[in-house]
Amino acid sequence: MAFFRLIPNLNILAPKNFKELEEMLEFAIRLQKPVVIRYPRGGEDEYKMEKQDKIELRKSRSFKTR
Repeated sequence: MAFFRLIPNLNILAPKNFKELEEMLEFAIRLQKPVVIRYPRGGEDEYKMEKQDKIELRKSRSFKTR
């Protein structure tokens, strides 16, 4: 991931679940700027988010697991 920092104006997105991944893909298309979406290998965690926030540029979120 460090080499992506060399690219100017690149947006790096990291979804926390598959629903957010889907929303980030749509967001990346609408943004029309360079985007990298980082997601882990494997399946989704057992932890489910009750509420899905709207994706905004330059706004990060964190969440606590059980």
